[in-house]
Order: sequence, then C-alpha cells, then structure tokens
Amino acid sequence: DPLLQFRASSRGAAEALPRRCAPMSADADEAESTSLSLLNEGVISLEGLPQISARPARLTSINLHCNRISTIGGLDHLGSCLTSLNLSSNRIQVMGGLCHLRRLETLDLSCNEISAIDDLAALGSLRRILLSYNR
Repeated sequence: DPLLQFRASSRGAAEALPRRCAPMSADADEAESTSLSLLNEGVISLEGLPQISARPARLTSINLHCNRISTIGGLDHLGSCLTSLNLSSNRIQVMGGLCHLRRLETLDLSCNEISAIDDLAALGSLRRILLSYNR
C-alpha cells in the first residue's frame, strides 16, 4: 500500500506502518504523553477516536490540523485537563461541543467554515482563540 504512516521506534528510527493497520497500541512513551498530534491523517470525527479515549486523564494538548472534521464533539471527558486544541484547516461549520472544556486556554479554529461565534461563555480559561479564514 503506497499510503504509509510513520512512528518513531524506541531507537529513534522511523518505522513505516501500513495505513490499514489497526491503531498503534500505546507504548510507554505514548501512554505517558500529554499531547496528541494527528496532522493530515484523514480524521473525520472526534467521537470515539481511540487515540483520545486511550488516555483521557493526561491529554492536555490535541492538534488535529488539516483533517476532515466537520463537527466538534466527543471531548467532554477532557474538560478537566485539555488546555490546547487545534482544529485548524478542517470542515467545521458550527462552534458547538466546547462548553465542557473549562481548562481550555488556546483554541485554533482558523481555516474552517465557521460563520458565527458561539459557545465561548463557558470557556473561562480561554486566553487565545484563532478564527482567521472562516466565513
């Protein structure tokens, strides 16, 4: 299969994994990580994303730039820990599903299809929001 994804091995070298493989099992480094970055991976939904549900108590930063996500949802269980969320360059039209993220400090929703700014009143910790290149 010409579409490959890569991960670092324990020796620092890149290992190619076929895209059709089941999600990687959480090794020691991944289980202890507080950030998740899935850039341009074709993600279409946050609901039930195994990389998020596998470590909800520790996840403080999520970067899902350049995917195909159209709605924000499935992050409610991260409300007490998530501080940074990057959903830039997706297909999001409505700013829903954020009200439970009470520790969120940075939110990047630039380069989406958002036409109205909603759901921000509950985000008391929000310090930085990026909304450029929307409708």
